[in-house]
Amino acid sequence: MKIIHLLPDLKGGGIQNLLVSLAPAQANRNNEVTLILTDKNDLDYSIKLEKSLKSKGIKVFHLNRKVHNKISAISAILKCIRYLRQTRPEILHSHGRLAHFFGAICALFIKGRHVLTIHNSPERWKYYLSFLNKNKPLIYCSQESFKANTHVSKTKIVIPNGVDKNIVVSKEVSSIRKELGLNKDSRLIVSVGSLREQKNYPFLIEIAKEYANDNIHFLICGGHYGKGYINPNIFSGYNNVHWLGLRSDVSSIENECNCFLSCSKFEGLPIAVLEAFYVGIPCVLSPIPSHCNIAQDVFGCYIPSKFDISSFKASIKDAINLTEEKSEVLKKRENSLSKFSVDRTADSYVKFYKGTICK
Repeated sequence: MKIIHLLPDLKGGGIQNLLVSLAPAQANRNNEVTLILTDKNDLDYSIKLEKSLKSKGIKVFHLNRKVHNKISAISAILKCIRYLRQTRPEILHSHGRLAHFFGAICALFIKGRHVLTIHNSPERWKYYLSFLNKNKPLIYCSQESFKANTHVSKTKIVIPNGVDKNIVVSKEVSSIRKELGLNKDSRLIVSVGSLREQKNYPFLIEIAKEYANDNIHFLICGGHYGKGYINPNIFSGYNNVHWLGLRSDVSSIENECNCFLSCSKFEGLPIAVLEAFYVGIPCVLSPIPSHCNIAQDVFGCYIPSKFDISSFKASIKDAINLTEEKSEVLKKRENSLSKFSVDRTADSYVKFYKGTICK
């Protein structure tokens, strides 16, 4: 089967991190898999990720849309249509609102089925996006995403996200303490996610203030991509808050940390959390439905009783005082994490594709 995934770029994010695991898993099942990127892929992180995907047999095609440029967008759509007519995929699979728009337009000119994955909870669509994609086959990344969205379709399914633990798990330990000038006795709490409003980083800062004199430091791994993102200047002026930007060594940083923290206001099925599960790091996750669902029976995972500072502090205390080594934590998580295998996700996606083609 020829499968084309359409997405904005290969910057850090849940969509990208899912496809890093999913695309090779689909290719391993005798499918021809291509990623079409709508926007320029010019960051060092993105270039390295593209090389890694290509080494696993994944093709990558660039449309090179310039952000906020309508003429460039039209040119990119025309380029995409030409490529799709040439390659004739059976499945055009879009990820994210921009990709859903590109996919809807391009699907008018090809025979392949256009499938959409809804990655957020909620993923808000403007009226034209709802009109263009009415009754398209939809995949929701979690039950919470399915419940939070009201998109019109006769063909809907929930297929939970999965990750390839062989990509996530690393024996490398970062030298982040040396990089930041921190002593060996300092305790490190890491958060992962681009500087979007839903990640709730201002609340994280309020938590960090409570630990200003306790030798506990908060690390934020996440990119800032301009308009629509939180200004990274909000992290300035705090000695125990460190914005690291977009990093390709997240797993090795987590290996050096005492706790993973997510303060998100909402999520679909957060890949960053799944990755932290597989690293074996204790996790404190905000009390939102998607976190509560995936944290069930996961050892070393703590959900604050309320969305307030004191509740988060209580959970962080439990997490950083966990005595088990990461290897022990992973062993105790083994059964709980089996449902997040990328193999299960890849098989479910391909089965759904085949069902839509037959209709």
